Amino acid sequence: MLKRMTEHIYYLPADKKTDRPILAVIIGKESYLVVDAGNSPAHAKLFLDEISKIEMPQTGYLVITHWHWDHIFGITTMNLPTIAHIETKKKIEELTLLDWSDQALDQRVESGEEVAFCSDMIKAEMPDRSDLQITPPNITFTNKMEIDLGGVHCIIENVAGDHSKDSSVIYVSEDKTLFLGDCICGDVYNNWNYSSENIVMMLEKLKSYDVDYYVESHEIPVSKDKMEEEFNELESMVN
Repeated sequence: MLKRMTEHIYYLPADKKTDRPILAVIIGKESYLVVDAGNSPAHAKLFLDEISKIEMPQTGYLVITHWHWDHIFGITTMNLPTIAHIETKKKIEELTLLDWSDQALDQRVESGEEVAFCSDMIKAEMPDRSDLQITPPNITFTNKMEIDLGGVHCIIENVAGDHSKDSSVIYVSEDKTLFLGDCICGDVYNNWNYSSENIVMMLEKLKSYDVDYYVESHEIPVSKDKMEEEFNELESMVN
């Protein structure tokens, strides 16, 4: 069920059973911004049904944190102008050309193009993918962009990192909340490994924001103190 995080932010918690990430909505006086599209049309529809119960402006946007399947398979269902980093759009366009049948997934796992965990979760979340439609974003940026929702200001910035070089975060200024996506995770396609150079550059950007609450896509939202512990663990990999 939908939970209220701050004055302007509501979110649908993550569900690890089928690797559903957190979906959130940031609400201003003039428009709203949805963070990530979900890992299936059903996931997106559940979120849309939930936010239909709260008062919101008519105009909305969707922002994608990175190109991985669990954040983008619901874009078509969301049916909103979609914002993403230019590299996110390129990767999603590549995904539109793929066969998503069980056989094709198995072949990509065998060739190393896909990891078994993702394949298993896709099959669990969407047993039937015959009508899956993947819609690329239609609004892109290269480094950073800002959006004013009407008294609520959001900064969207590419922070790269090992998980995916297109990883972008969303900072809600009035609520001092930073959506991290999966940016502080390791490289899922390389045994979840980290590189010192990527950690240093990413953390420099993340620490530049004045934050009270951090939101990782597959965890529960945490306070600044708790996230600083995770940042310290990441920094220890560098030293």
